[in-house]
Amino acid sequence: MKIKRKYLILVIISVVFIFLDQITKTWATNALKAKPRIVIIKDYFDLNYVINHGAAWGMFGNFGTKFRIPFFIVITIIASVVLGYYYKKLKKEQVILQFALSFVVAGMIGNFIDRVFVTFVVDFIDWHIGVHHWPTFNIADVAISTGMGLLVIDWILHHKEYAEVEKQNKEEMS
Repeated sequence: MKIKRKYLILVIISVVFIFLDQITKTWATNALKAKPRIVIIKDYFDLNYVINHGAAWGMFGNFGTKFRIPFFIVITIIASVVLGYYYKKLKKEQVILQFALSFVVAGMIGNFIDRVFVTFVVDFIDWHIGVHHWPTFNIADVAISTGMGLLVIDWILHHKEYAEVEKQNKEEMS
């Protein structure tokens, strides 16, 4: 049985990034709890142990565990179904989209694992200029951001094609 290339891309990216995410979060938990901040490049880049109970930028972090955890589980399951459906429909020439969705799925699963097993996400990558900080993040967040960036690139490169397909679909529906 031959595995389609798009599924191979999904599996490889997911396995690699989920592994990197979980191993770095374990390292951060063990190493940075004792010394919560390690300066890598003064005034620009630190490693800083942060517990994130929420989603991106801590959204929903103030909600109680009894609401927050089921909420994230349901949202992740819905997103997984939607992305899985969309991924299955991708054509073999839609390589950028295959990579984009694979990165998003990998990051989503990496953070999902944390939310289910420890009820929070460990963030530790802290970029800043002086006192102006980007929200602290992790490898799963890097994967999600990479995937979203690739989605934008794909749209820039192919938006005219997508508009034409949409126009044809609307004409067929009429």
